[in-house]
Amino acid sequence: MFGPPASTPKPVPEKRKNTTQGDGRPATRRKTLEAKDNSAPEAISAVELSPDVEEDDEEADVRAVRRQNRAFEDGLRVGGRDGARGTHFQATPPVLRGAFDFGFYIRGLSVMHFTSIPRRSTLSMAANMVNMTDFSRKNTLLPVTTEPVYTGLTDILSNLCQFGRHLYNDETVSVLRAAATFVEDFADGSEPDQDTTIRLMQWIDRKLGKFRGLVVSDGHDAAVHVKREFCIQDSLLSEFLFDLQQAKIAELTAMINARRSPGSQSSSREKHGSTGETRQTKNAGGIPASVQRTLPKQGSQELCLKFLSKVGCRGKDGPGKCFSKLRVHFRPSSLSQEAKELIVQRWGGLAAEFTDLWQQGIPV
Repeated sequence: MFGPPASTPKPVPEKRKNTTQGDGRPATRRKTLEAKDNSAPEAISAVELSPDVEEDDEEADVRAVRRQNRAFEDGLRVGGRDGARGTHFQATPPVLRGAFDFGFYIRGLSVMHFTSIPRRSTLSMAANMVNMTDFSRKNTLLPVTTEPVYTGLTDILSNLCQFGRHLYNDETVSVLRAAATFVEDFADGSEPDQDTTIRLMQWIDRKLGKFRGLVVSDGHDAAVHVKREFCIQDSLLSEFLFDLQQAKIAELTAMINARRSPGSQSSSREKHGSTGETRQTKNAGGIPASVQRTLPKQGSQELCLKFLSKVGCRGKDGPGKCFSKLRVHFRPSSLSQEAKELIVQRWGGLAAEFTDLWQQGIPV
């Protein structure tokens, strides 16, 4: 009654037959990935992922994980020997992913992400190491925290062009070179200030973002024409520079109005001469440039000629201190003839303790 049941042979599972898409059976995940591997867009669009997970899909899952975490050089050909030689920036996975996507401007990538990193800086970055195998979207692109200077921007674009030769086709590289050439020619004998350089960087990011948008919407042949827009006549660049000049003019106008306002301290000094420094300037006047060039110095401060005169200079903070922060009291080893004559003309000659300077020849 409780004996074991009679043994029965196990049924032999039938081998699954190969089916085609024409049989009406949905494709498995494995076939979907094989279609992607074969780079056949029509095959990718023709098959659909089956909702039923079958046993042989485990192998496809393993392949998908390996493909996602494959070495970067296998996919983009920039991690090999030539790519390593041409990379001078911090090539983190988010930056490389953004470069592969050409995600400038609207997708967060900036030319500033290609800033040169000196070798000595890599030692200080050891504590903040980045996982160089994580190309997933969770490893996000960090925003740029440094502001460019003109010479730095030219180096950045040079890095981008050199890196692009290993990643993009010749037409795309020509767009990058057009941007680099324009920035080099923009200086025209004098380097732009930092505010102008920041506008140039933002303008280039937008132009490269426009290039990507045209590639998606109108094709690569239409997008290549963006390189013609890297010129001084570009309307967007003119707008950026005009806004910058307007901001500077408004700032200078506000400073002038503040100095001329009735309640300002500078206006009060100009009208009433309320401070000792103003009275000194009113009485003594400015030192001629021809005399000022001959004055002895202590560090960056010039000798106070009134201190050597019969009138003397008491200063505002006690002996040895001049009213002007640009001048200092000390006994020089020599004095120019022009300085002596100016002391006689304005303050009646040298003080008794400095009369020996009159007998000396033309000084330093």
